[in-house]
Amino acid sequence: MKKLMVFIFLTVGIFFLSACSFTTANFTDLKMASEVDKQNLPVTITSTFTTTSPIIYVTGIIKNAPEGTVIKSEWYYLETEDPIFIDDVEYEVNDVTTAFYFSLSKPTAGWPAGSYEVKLYIDGTYKSSLSFKVE
Repeated sequence: MKKLMVFIFLTVGIFFLSACSFTTANFTDLKMASEVDKQNLPVTITSTFTTTSPIIYVTGIIKNAPEGTVIKSEWYYLETEDPIFIDDVEYEVNDVTTAFYFSLSKPTAGWPAGSYEVKLYIDGTYKSSLSFKVE
């Protein structure tokens, strides 16, 4: 009877683990920036932008990413009772280690002043967030 219970427990455990999605991919060197170079690395690192900043970037490096890994950014404005979703972007990574950036361009009327957040995901799983301000 004891062996049967162990077998059932292991079978159920393996079933649940096989239904889960695991990845070795991870983010490093996450930064907010007002400018990036041709290698997608930050040139001007800052977490404070002006209402006239042309583009706001989040940069980083993804490491140990199996081919087909999908990374995503979600951008939010935090100055309301419920955060306002601005935009999201995702793309597939084809290199094991690569520098990346996501960006938002200035709205026609300029950036509303206040606090913002960008959330980062790997294969649909939340991994990290960065905060920034517009003054």
